[in-house]
Amino acid sequence: MPILEDLLDVRVHGPLSELLEKWWRTKVLVVADTIVSLGPEQHPNNMNESYFGMGHLLDVLGGVAWVTKAHRGTDPLGAPSVVANFRFDQHDLSAYDQIWLLGYGSGVLPVPEQAAIAAFMNAGGGLFATGDHATLGSALAGQLPRVRSMRRWNAPPPLGPTRVDTTQPDANNIVVFENQSDDIPQKLLLKFYSWREGAIRREVYPHPVLCSRWGPIEVFPDHMHEGEVVDPAKLDEVMTLGSLTFDEYPKNAGGDRVAPQIVAWGKSTGRASPEVMSDVHVGADDPSNVRWTGAVGVYDGRQCGVGRVVVDSTWHHFFDINLIGDNAANRASVTDPRKPIWQKGFKYSPQGQAALDRIDDYFRNIVRWLSPGTGSFNHFNAVVAQIALNHQVREVLETTHLSPLELGAYAWEHAVRYAPPCTLTEWMLEPILEIVEIPVFPWDPDPGPLEPGDIRIRGWPAPLRQTAQTALGGALLAFAGLDSVKALQDEGGDQTLRDGARKAVHGYVRQEVAYNQARAESLSALDKRLGRRATGA
Repeated sequence: MPILEDLLDVRVHGPLSELLEKWWRTKVLVVADTIVSLGPEQHPNNMNESYFGMGHLLDVLGGVAWVTKAHRGTDPLGAPSVVANFRFDQHDLSAYDQIWLLGYGSGVLPVPEQAAIAAFMNAGGGLFATGDHATLGSALAGQLPRVRSMRRWNAPPPLGPTRVDTTQPDANNIVVFENQSDDIPQKLLLKFYSWREGAIRREVYPHPVLCSRWGPIEVFPDHMHEGEVVDPAKLDEVMTLGSLTFDEYPKNAGGDRVAPQIVAWGKSTGRASPEVMSDVHVGADDPSNVRWTGAVGVYDGRQCGVGRVVVDSTWHHFFDINLIGDNAANRASVTDPRKPIWQKGFKYSPQGQAALDRIDDYFRNIVRWLSPGTGSFNHFNAVVAQIALNHQVREVLETTHLSPLELGAYAWEHAVRYAPPCTLTEWMLEPILEIVEIPVFPWDPDPGPLEPGDIRIRGWPAPLRQTAQTALGGALLAFAGLDSVKALQDEGGDQTLRDGARKAVHGYVRQEVAYNQARAESLSALDKRLGRRATGA
């Protein structure tokens, strides 16, 4: 296995690291406006919470992407390396794989800038957008294709019984506004996708953006006046932006318009949320109505030749004040005994840090899901090469003759360190989807009712996780068969890995066919015997 020997040469580590870096990293543009800073909220000029910072979010994103930070004006807290006075129509958006919009301002983005973003989205670029209550955030995202109808940009108000108030009680069952900065998250209701239902077993998955290494992401930061994610009223709108005219929700290859999906809901608690720091925050002394409202929405535009979209009910799920502490609590004038908790947020306790770990995975998952496929980055190649570098996996490759499924199942335990299981499943089956055009994943958009004579297959007929593990094992065996690291860098090197995955999955599917035929015959024989006994024949 020459390439495995090649990996022992330190001279190849530099070029291989550069290749892995290119494969792993997507290019993300994050844009803010008005009082939103792209730096940390814990700033000496922000003791009265005049500005919202998102230093924690950007630190997390920086671990999985190349991030460009931009502001419509100038950053209010003087964050470094921020492109000031940013205009979408004066910037080459094709340099990015996805755009994140976290605006505060209300209003309408100029049409030329809307058109620039629409062209980016329609060319396959991913887009994430959020705002907050009422019309907050609409100036950046409220009129964009798909985004405008997936979220209410004239959302519920900040006060009154109709507000979306997810603020949780503390350990003493007390609710105050500042609980948004403690270590107790809200509990989400997730959409689970059923897969391979049987008489005694039901396999379900959350959407990949809500799938973590520790299981489903069912916790979010809380806040007393969030926005709301909704289902679009219509899918057949035609948009015109300047010289651009297009179907807002285009049809897929089967002629169906793919609808967005709400994949998580938050619950208004029905409690009052009075403030403690009344010189900084504005709470609510009246209770909210108890109800569930959309928290996260997704649109798989890849099925229709356009970019994917993720929307969130509020940027309070992303800002420092709701994640790592309220800077106003650092003031000497604040003497409330709960001050130490509010200063640190989820970092205050082990339980809070565990919740923050899941929330951080949500941030990473948005990046991973918005930009599927290949380009300057290639997650399939990155996972295979990264796992092959693991000395334990290399030892198995060199000394043990395992089937692709056995090898892949072993390597899977190392692969989940780099991405959650749902995301890994998508990445590992990427080579299969390039040649087999059927809905594979539980969370794929429903292709709609079958027409007469339609033979579309809904769902992958073999066990999903095992198929993905087989693809990983086949790709690792193909990797081990390469002559050198240079062969991996050369044109066709990554094709070798993809061909290895396809070959392994083909062999696995053939085994499944044989097994299912034998199983069907056995079940048929059992059915006949039981039938004779039941009828006394």
